[in-house]
Formats: sequence, structure tokens, C-alpha cells
Amino acid sequence: MSLMNKNLQITESDIKNFQQDGFLLLKGSFSQEFISTVKNKIDNDISAPSGQYQSGFSRIACELFLCSESKYDKKRALNREIPREHFKYKGPTRFNLDVYKEDGELIKSSILFKGDIETRTLTTN
Repeated sequence: MSLMNKNLQITESDIKNFQQDGFLLLKGSFSQEFISTVKNKIDNDISAPSGQYQSGFSRIACELFLCSESKYDKKRALNREIPREHFKYKGPTRFNLDVYKEDGELIKSSILFKGDIETRTLTTN
């Protein structure tokens, strides 16, 4: 399966719109095959949304791409702030900064998951 859309092009207009709302660069970046696979996974295997991540790719990233043994990488979290600083936009979420504060800690022990980590876990290695 191809993850990225190989035909993705970014124009000056896209960059200006991205500076305003922070969402445009993601539009069209994933392949339709990947989007369908993720949608199918959410529709069939993930319980109803709760909390601030109701739908969309913020929820997908939180639900599907967080391994039970993932550790917080503060340097990578701070690197995600570079586009915000460069393009001068606030961004849609602060999850990368808010999920944890200390480098190397298990993400699943974050206060954001307190009380419901068992219901969020689909499988563990």
C-alpha cells in the first residue's frame, strides 16, 4: 500500500492558505488507498470517539499510530513546531507538546490518557 499521494503538489497559494489555517498542506497528501484503509479501521475496530479528538486525522494519529511502548521524544515534538514558527500559524492541535513533558516517558502514562488507557488499547505486543 502506498502511504503518500505521489501527485501531491504545493503551490504558493497553498502556502498562504496554510499560514492562515494550518490544514491545507495535509489535504491530498495521503493516498486514497491509505485513507480508505484507515477509515475502515476506524469504522470497524475503534470505539466511538471521546474527548477532544472526535474525528479526522488528529484522532487517527492518536488511535492508530501510538504503540503501547512508545516513549515521548521531546526533540521530535519540538521539531513539529518548526512549521508553526516558519509559517506563523497557531496550528490545529498542541497534542505533540501536551501529551507529555519529560523525554523518554511512556506516552500511554500521560495524564491525557488517565483513566481510560484500557479502553483505548486494541492490542499490545
